[in-house]
Amino acid sequence: MWDNLRGGNELEKLAIENTNRLEAFTKDIKAFYGYEIRTTNVQDSTLLYGTLVTRKADRATNTVRLFNQLIEYAKTQNAEFNGSAICNFENISSDSVLIKASIGIRNPTAIPATSIYQVKRMPYGKNLLEMDYVGPFGDIPKGYRALEQFRDDHNFKSMAIPYQEYPDPGQPYSDSQQVTLRLYYPVF
Repeated sequence: MWDNLRGGNELEKLAIENTNRLEAFTKDIKAFYGYEIRTTNVQDSTLLYGTLVTRKADRATNTVRLFNQLIEYAKTQNAEFNGSAICNFENISSDSVLIKASIGIRNPTAIPATSIYQVKRMPYGKNLLEMDYVGPFGDIPKGYRALEQFRDDHNFKSMAIPYQEYPDPGQPYSDSQQVTLRLYYPVF
């Protein structure tokens, strides 16, 4: 009784304080997930898409090669590359990876139906989870895991594969190289 008149005992005060700290921690996106994760909307919705299977050791140079092929093809077809370049990697085996790369284009009707590259569209204005990843290029999967956890915790559903945006599609990245890239995860 005397403890209640004084405002509670120390154990109760600590429990309330710790509960408040836990609540603050779980509401702090960067502290909880390790990255600042935001929701945004799809902007570049028309893409020229290509793939390439390569050895993991050659991933960096072949990613640049694929981007350059897409950019050159868009140029020869007058598809008007808009400067946007995105990519995703899928492990095929212990030594090979599938590179999935796209560039934004303004004139998709310039690409023939028989093209070696596909025109793909993301639903303009739809939801994306977005984060700025800073760290070794080879650790990008950690960023995607954080986005997936955020997606699950906030009851979003995946609508497409996650991808990273390349500010300079001519820049190869080694796994140990420190990078700053924006990662996206399309959700609904």
